[in-house]
Amino acid sequence: MAVTKADLSKLKHEIVTSLKDELMIQIKDELMIKIKDELKITIKEEIKDAMREFKNDILGEIRGMQKSIEDLDNTVQENKDEIKSLMDRTKALETQNTQKDAKIKELTDEVNDTQQHQRNFSIRIKGLHVPKEYKDEEFLKYVYTQAIQPTLEFAKLKGELSKVPEYDKVIEHGHILPSRSSPTGSRRSQTGPPLIILRFLSRPIRAKVIKFSYPALNPLDAAKHKWFIPKEYRLSNEKNNQRGNIQINGDLTRRNSELLAALRVEAKKKDKVHKVWTTLNGKIMYASDPESKNTKIMNSLFQKY
Repeated sequence: MAVTKADLSKLKHEIVTSLKDELMIQIKDELMIKIKDELKITIKEEIKDAMREFKNDILGEIRGMQKSIEDLDNTVQENKDEIKSLMDRTKALETQNTQKDAKIKELTDEVNDTQQHQRNFSIRIKGLHVPKEYKDEEFLKYVYTQAIQPTLEFAKLKGELSKVPEYDKVIEHGHILPSRSSPTGSRRSQTGPPLIILRFLSRPIRAKVIKFSYPALNPLDAAKHKWFIPKEYRLSNEKNNQRGNIQINGDLTRRNSELLAALRVEAKKKDKVHKVWTTLNGKIMYASDPESKNTKIMNSLFQKY
């Protein structure tokens, strides 16, 4: 069979078409491979860039956190230093305050001791009725004859005095202690016997008055000693030649009086304090046992008992 030109042309066209299709497929495959490779490279680069950026961001945040931590550490250290400084200052102030408190207590004791020393020529008389019209020297002579002279007579009876000194050799001066309701000290405002302060010229005479006032002026003790107040010393309203309401004690400072009162309250509890008394020089003493074997003296207003 003869091959025509048309057949050759058709065959050629078919071959070209087939080759073209195969080539297109080959090119397409190669292109796809190339595109995939390029995409892989691009994606890798993008991932690298993204990772690099993420890393930089993380590092930046970490650096920021580190800076904040360092700043915080610095702040904490500064606060620690400031707190330490404040604690040191506080401790120093506490030490100063302790020293000042100790000094204040020391000075308070010194002032109190000085005041008490000045009062150790004086006594307090309680329970003696004084006529309202008596003033100045007449008032002092009355107090002397009704309280001091009988006591000194008793001291003479007990062999403590060779003779009873005269009024002007015994009393330097005296006055009525103002009551709380009477700042002026007027006797007319007193509802009961006034509290009288007497200052002596002699401490030994004062000591004998304090020592013998109770047995001399107290009815029961006076009877024990067979002591009767002489007629010239008797009070107008006195019965049985005796008086039992007059009390004579040392003239204590306000602080010593408060301390004595506090110790007397403690003595009622019969715990740490059982008995309280004062010395002639105004010192306060107490016994810490019922038998008074263990006696102590209050050398300071702030002393613990």
